[in-house]
Amino acid sequence: MYKAEELYEGFKYPDEYLELIALGIKELEVWRILSPEESENTLIGMSSRYSGCGYVPFAKCRSTDDVACYRVGHGSRVLIVHDWASRGWEKREEYEDIWAWIHYVVDELKDEVKGEIAYRAKDK
Repeated sequence: MYKAEELYEGFKYPDEYLELIALGIKELEVWRILSPEESENTLIGMSSRYSGCGYVPFAKCRSTDDVACYRVGHGSRVLIVHDWASRGWEKREEYEDIWAWIHYVVDELKDEVKGEIAYRAKDK
């Protein structure tokens, strides 16, 4: 976990996120929790692409450029940002907290598994 408070004065990771990290949860199939180094590199890159937005990334989608972020001054809300999109077009989704985001991730995984089952059934 990157020390985002070093870049954004007053930022504090929500307790729910710290609980996830303490449990050792790092992989959510399609999404993965960023390592401290990845988090730092992504944060620095996003802060230059989206200056003044205060995105603090913590997870990345394996199949797209989507990044799950907190945002300075927005508490525990989770935003899905399509990194590398033009400024103003990057925000894709927003969730109340990390648990709502995890619900979305599980639903996304469920849809992916159902699609894979249907694809395999078609080939039989």
